[in-house]
Amino acid sequence: MHTVFTDLDAIETAKQQMLTQHLVVHQERLKMCCGSAAKMQEDMNKIERRMGIEAESKKAAEQARERENVLALAVALSPAQKAAATRRSRKVVAS
Repeated sequence: MHTVFTDLDAIETAKQQMLTQHLVVHQERLKMCCGSAAKMQEDMNKIERRMGIEAESKKAAEQARERENVLALAVALSPAQKAAATRRSRKVVAS
């Protein structure tokens, strides 16, 4: 009878060790997943910031082209037309 209790204790101890190891493995997997998710979110934030900066620089480039076009036209126009083009140019810059 004594051996049966010893075997049961050994079995229970083995079960606990196996469950503990199983838990540790799952904890490690969770840590890796959470780390990956945090890294992915960080990367997404960087991409969104970069896209915002690119959109701003494209807008600035478009405005610069518009100003150049307006100024190029102004050179070829009469004084009254130049004044009108300058006003339009200022409106483009203001927007």
